[in-house]
Amino acid sequence: MKKLTILAMFLLMALPLIAQDNTENCFRHNQRGWQLLVDAGINVDVDPSDPINPGNYASDRLSLSGIGGFRFNPRFFAGVGAEFNYYHTPSRTAVPVFGMIKVNFLKGRVSPYVDCRIGYSLGEIEGFMTEPSVGVRVGIANGHAINCGLAFTYIKNESDKTKYADDRLASIGLRVGYEF
Repeated sequence: MKKLTILAMFLLMALPLIAQDNTENCFRHNQRGWQLLVDAGINVDVDPSDPINPGNYASDRLSLSGIGGFRFNPRFFAGVGAEFNYYHTPSRTAVPVFGMIKVNFLKGRVSPYVDCRIGYSLGEIEGFMTEPSVGVRVGIANGHAINCGLAFTYIKNESDKTKYADDRLASIGLRVGYEF
């Protein structure tokens, strides 16, 4: 519960960014083209109660990802990417490879967005992965932007290297990123 409270506080800190909207347009209205997104995140296990290993926080992790793709218009982006995940309890790593779509709801400097990553995780945790998220995009100079979002991650672990009573890993987390 303490982790969720901290996560909620980070999201509430992003609210003043919405109020800072001005008439300067920092969105690439007329530019279609290639774009790069990088982000970092922290996730906490949705249900840390494991009947076999009580207190096993299987989905707590830190992540760093990069996505390259194409912006089709001011609202729609599609790309492919990879993410490095470090699970700290117990210590292990995974590298999900995924496709991503992102939709910005507004054309202005500040816009809410929704995105979804679907792919396959490789490494000590292997299997189908999906990660939908919602957040706020804040445009800065020259079409660059900062993203802050809340993500839900689900991985169906099929690896023989790491087994749990329930091989479905689910977590919720905060993700902060930058668009080039």
